[in-house]
Amino acid sequence: MVGKTAGVVSRIKEVTNNCSNSHCIFHRQALAIKKMPIPLKNVLNEAVKIINFVKSRPLSTRLFTILCEDMGSMHKSLLYHTEVRWLSRRKTLVRLLELRNELYVFFTDHPFNLQLRLTDKMWLFRLSYLADIFTKLNEMNLSIQGKMTTVFTANDKIRALKKKIKFWAVCFSQHKIDSFPLLKEYLESIDGNIEDFDKIYGEIEQHLNEILSSLEKYFPESKDIEFIQRYN
Repeated sequence: MVGKTAGVVSRIKEVTNNCSNSHCIFHRQALAIKKMPIPLKNVLNEAVKIINFVKSRPLSTRLFTILCEDMGSMHKSLLYHTEVRWLSRRKTLVRLLELRNELYVFFTDHPFNLQLRLTDKMWLFRLSYLADIFTKLNEMNLSIQGKMTTVFTANDKIRALKKKIKFWAVCFSQHKIDSFPLLKEYLESIDGNIEDFDKIYGEIEQHLNEILSSLEKYFPESKDIEFIQRYN
């Protein structure tokens, strides 16, 4: 569709020079979010392994459902994460975080090497942050979908996201987490000491700065201004 020689965009430009094209914002945003520090990436991978251990076995799935019912849990099952639908990470991680106690009980009789992750404060700190950040990114992505959305609206929201991420990075450098409700709730539940997580605050600040750099790469400010000036 956007080929330089035979695509529809090139054919339109043969007819008129007064046109412009823009690559899909959803795809660029997905690429911008891919990179993250190794410790956070490891937590994400291990979270997927925990989910797959239960979800990929029909018997384990049924037993886990029964356990959740007996414990009076809010949910009765985990959610799959798929790489194609990258925003599924948000719901997947939130559900895993909410069912971590049930999972720990479930794995008591299983020789599963990741069971202790569910009581590891450092691991759960990172998981809570990932659940929060993917929730925010998912909400932003949904806000730029729909029939009434224009490229101008989408670009405005991308610029707003950049400012928010810059602000969040500054907050984490100062150990302030009010903008991340799941992480705040987790720390309040364990009465966590800031010094215990000092290293992780730095990792998260690095992750946010990397997201910001990627967004600047895929959505350069100069190009946005040129686009708006051309069509206003």
